[in-house]
Amino acid sequence: MGCDVHMYVEYKSKKSESDYWRGFGNRINPGRNYWMFGLMSKGVRCEFKNSFMPKGMPDNAGYCSENDNQLYISETGEEDGCCTLENAKRWEQNGCKIIYCNDKPTWVTHPDWHSHT
Repeated sequence: MGCDVHMYVEYKSKKSESDYWRGFGNRINPGRNYWMFGLMSKGVRCEFKNSFMPKGMPDNAGYCSENDNQLYISETGEEDGCCTLENAKRWEQNGCKIIYCNDKPTWVTHPDWHSHT
């Protein structure tokens, strides 16, 4: 199984009162470096004395990173970036989170994206 980093450069404006992060471009692929993964997220691939505990996905993440971290729940689930409700419920048992809009399951966190930091 691979171990990919989905990296985003985001910033907050010091002049704005908004607490939300803004994206600077889209996803960056830094390649696979298992030593880097071990440093960035304790318990992922390898562990060092000074490894960091995963910090999680921020609630106020930028649009691109948050959008890429979720799949839309559709009836067919056949479109890119979509899944069926059946798959979403199965993934939820393994730690994914279903996001509801107007009491309807609408999004599920991506099952391959974990150990956010």
